Amino acid sequence: MTRPVIRSWTPPAPPALPARIAASLRRQRGVPGEIEELRAAVEELRAALGAAVNELAPLRARVEELERTLSGGFAPASETARLDLAFAQLAATAPASEVERLDLAFEETTALREALHRRTLELLALTLSERTVEIPFVLSQYHGEARVLEIGFAHAEPRYVEALQSLEIPLLVGLDLVPGNQKLAQVFSPVVGDVRTSLFRAGAFDLVLLVSTVEHVGRDNSGYGIDRDGASIDEHPDRSAIATIARWLAPGGRLLVTVPFGRFEDHGWLVNYDAAHLDALVAASGLDVASARYYEQRGGWVPCDRDEVRNRGYGSLGVPNAGAVALLELAKSPPSDHRRKPS
Repeated sequence: MTRPVIRSWTPPAPPALPARIAASLRRQRGVPGEIEELRAAVEELRAALGAAVNELAPLRARVEELERTLSGGFAPASETARLDLAFAQLAATAPASEVERLDLAFEETTALREALHRRTLELLALTLSERTVEIPFVLSQYHGEARVLEIGFAHAEPRYVEALQSLEIPLLVGLDLVPGNQKLAQVFSPVVGDVRTSLFRAGAFDLVLLVSTVEHVGRDNSGYGIDRDGASIDEHPDRSAIATIARWLAPGGRLLVTVPFGRFEDHGWLVNYDAAHLDALVAASGLDVASARYYEQRGGWVPCDRDEVRNRGYGSLGVPNAGAVALLELAKSPPSDHRRKPS
């Protein structure tokens, strides 16, 4: 809404004389003493009015100054506009060095505020992300294996990469659809390829790490800067992938796999597994379930039974993260060994 124009202030007209005094002056008669008394009263009124005008003069000057400053009489539309106006006035009158100092301070304050906001979001993401439980699970399950394969390393979180590097694994291979950056190449021996293809010989690895990756295989990975990952190659690309991975394991080798869990959902770029689809995934691997753990997000990650979260969907808490997660340790045993489903 347009604000009204601030007009220049004009002093009010002198107040009318009392009727009795005005009538006496108009008649121009009366005893001399009364006429002198009336003249004195008039002078007293004039003096009082002059004093009032003098008191209001600074206010009038301030109003006129504001009218000129506001460029046509419109008040600033917001606090930001008011501050911009004040800074512009300062820039016009203050020394150049002072203006530059204040300008620099304002830019630094803005940058700090934006950095604080970003850090707050990062800490919130760390709290809500399933990586909070997935990464400690994987690291705790490393038993000194010499040949390790990490699948999906190109988009791994830096804290996870640093932790893997600290383990000083003799052979740490990274497999992804893209090569990753130079820093990752210092940690992993990078291999570019599709996890469903025969990239390695049978029994090449003692341990394979598959952290929140298999649910993306064969799906729309454009959000990661990757072209669609051959989604039409087969009906169950995740099962094809895990069967291939199992062949790469040496006898006695292990596969650590984590997936978003709850009710079944196909989001196009990932799958949220339910119990039936997770069991089918494990069955496709042909591996034994050495251990199975489940966690759910309740403002923090807590252990749970998998039946407790059967209705939990991906992003069901209003954030782009899993509402629950399954952490599986699968082991390769001789064909005659008994295999069981995750429980």
